[in-house]
Amino acid sequence: MITKHKEHIFLIIFILIWFIFCLLILHYNKSEFFPSLIADGQTRAVLGAKWIHKPFLMNNNYSRNSVWLPLQYWLIGLGLKIFYDLYWVPIITNLLLSAGSIWLLYEICWMFFENRLICLIEVLLISFLPFFTWLTISGMSEPVSFFFIIAIFFFYFKWLKEINRLSFLLFLSLMQLFANMTRNENWGLSFIFTLVIIITVLYNKEIFRAKNKVIMLLVLVFPWIFPLLWMIMQYSEFHTFLLYYNLAKNDPFVTNSILERFLLFVRTFSYPSSVIVILALFEGILIVFIKKEKNLKFILYYVFVFLYTLVLLSVFLIGAMTGFRERITIILILLFSPFCSKLIYDIFLFGRWKPALQCCFKGIIAISLSVFIVNNISLTYSFPSFSSREMETLCTIGQRLKVLWEREILSNKEVILIKPKEGDEILSYNVISAYSNHPLNIYVVEKWMAEKDLEALIHKSKIAVIHLAFYQAYLGKIQEGKEIFNIQDYKILLLK
Repeated sequence: MITKHKEHIFLIIFILIWFIFCLLILHYNKSEFFPSLIADGQTRAVLGAKWIHKPFLMNNNYSRNSVWLPLQYWLIGLGLKIFYDLYWVPIITNLLLSAGSIWLLYEICWMFFENRLICLIEVLLISFLPFFTWLTISGMSEPVSFFFIIAIFFFYFKWLKEINRLSFLLFLSLMQLFANMTRNENWGLSFIFTLVIIITVLYNKEIFRAKNKVIMLLVLVFPWIFPLLWMIMQYSEFHTFLLYYNLAKNDPFVTNSILERFLLFVRTFSYPSSVIVILALFEGILIVFIKKEKNLKFILYYVFVFLYTLVLLSVFLIGAMTGFRERITIILILLFSPFCSKLIYDIFLFGRWKPALQCCFKGIIAISLSVFIVNNISLTYSFPSFSSREMETLCTIGQRLKVLWEREILSNKEVILIKPKEGDEILSYNVISAYSNHPLNIYVVEKWMAEKDLEALIHKSKIAVIHLAFYQAYLGKIQEGKEIFNIQDYKILLLK
């Protein structure tokens, strides 16, 4: 019999193998460029670098990254204090938290079924999901969010199992707080769990003794300190409590049709991996209507995931999800995976046929599962990076500047000025900054910048990176400029 200790050793070995798999995918796809499904990855790395230089709670410029909650780039910032590399630190952070998500899902599966084979099936199903792997090796915030969401489920059901262990409830409250500090849509899930905690406490009045009242109040209030503070700060800075919604509804890429938004949500399940959700729902029907199991844990789990699905749907319906939308709904696939694994296990052991036929049937199931996993692995090698000629040019410029710093041609005090293509100022700054590894030394010329401020910036700059569309206009201002290299539509000039 395999002990729990040996199972954990197996899980650690498997996660190490998975780490190597993710790094191989990264190496296979990265070429020379930052692995990000959308350009937000570089921006979050730069925010982390700025945060360790001068800590801040909110990035207070009226743009999409003003609505980004801070926990992820705080974690990146802490990582940069240990190892200052804007390329690797976001990836390592996501790798560690995704490994934690795999571990917690294994523990949830064991908590429900106490069966090693079911847990093994689940780990194999989720570890090689293309979108899960892609997000893990990007600089995006979803892997951080996934970890805390799964941790909320884990600690709630641990507490439900040992209702008098208030330590689990305190950890649940802490995970809610961290989830609330990662992504806005997590507030909806956290609110659901807060209500459920209240109902659970009222139903089990013996745990609501006098000495526990302070703890209960702390548990209920603690997760909401940050959202309240965040909304107050946004109102003070931008005169709206929900900048997230205001920017979303004005996004030119968001359709005005509610039906089209709903269909966008449905389309996020059009990938082969979504079969996990379908099988899990079928297992839920079997549990309730066929097996007629009166298991409160199973019912509560399905209710929570269903309510969270409605929260995510509402995000789509208000138009607050743009870009790579599958990064949101992948969490539903992860949460449904324990019950999908249970269904596969039940089908595999279904034994109402003759031995020869049963053996054949098991072979079909095993082959189908293997094909699913191998197909996911092959799909993972097609990393959907939103690259472009302009993006690759900016990456190359950042890499060239990094070499100048590494060779000490530039000192840590010298300033780089960039004048990118009109409308791409923020994106260009973040991409070049992330690749140069020196975001605090780079300044971008904004179109609203006063002439005297521009002259002062040019005066203190060592190098200028100028798009060809503006080169003639800037010749008079940078007469001392000597061209050191030329990349696509950009000239890089030595000013002093």
